[in-house]
Amino acid sequence: MAATISRSNEARHLGTELRNYEGDHRAPGKAITKYLEECVAQKEEYRDGKYHSFGSLIGHTLPPELFPKTMIFTKGKKLYNMTDGYGKGIVTQAFKDCHKAVQPEGNQFIPVTILNKDETPHEGNFYFFWVDTVCEALNLVSGGVHAIGWYPEMDMSTATYQIKARSPGEPSRLAVYSDRIEGLAAWQDPRMPRRIFFSDAFLARLREAKCQGWHESNYFHERPDDWLPEDDGTT
Repeated sequence: MAATISRSNEARHLGTELRNYEGDHRAPGKAITKYLEECVAQKEEYRDGKYHSFGSLIGHTLPPELFPKTMIFTKGKKLYNMTDGYGKGIVTQAFKDCHKAVQPEGNQFIPVTILNKDETPHEGNFYFFWVDTVCEALNLVSGGVHAIGWYPEMDMSTATYQIKARSPGEPSRLAVYSDRIEGLAAWQDPRMPRRIFFSDAFLARLREAKCQGWHESNYFHERPDDWLPEDDGTT
């Protein structure tokens, strides 16, 4: 099953903290936010012919110069394969290899040098990970989500959705369309734009490579485009 991913704080269990080696630690985050706001102001959110409120902030490819070239350990000395950082986190070569095996094109891996506390290079290749793949794969008829921030006069194509609460033991009705995510490792959906989705194929690669460092927060059945909830008794 596909899953939504949270950048976890697992690195804190290692006692790990990284900072921008090149200056103000907050500056890169502010620069990324400013760039995305400028993209929205220029109406680049019409990439698929539709306007999405929160969704207008996704799908943009970021200039690599917005990111620091060097980060340094201020605490700890170990990294997971996905560690909290600018963009969607700092990832390792193993993470990138798993992604490229499933999705050779799309999403950004921006190289960054990691320094130990003594300013010697930390062994390995590291990247800022940014998801710029957009796919409207969320199944809206499965019964697992409901619209938010929507009113009757509004075009439903602009609505965003959140996961419905369910009772203990109740089967999950969350689903994405497998046909639409074929060949994708990671994407964002304008109908649920605050979340990052990892496909089952990508998760399988990551598990096989024993990669760690994120939290799989919700699982979504991968179903064909013509699937309806009653097809497998989840109604």
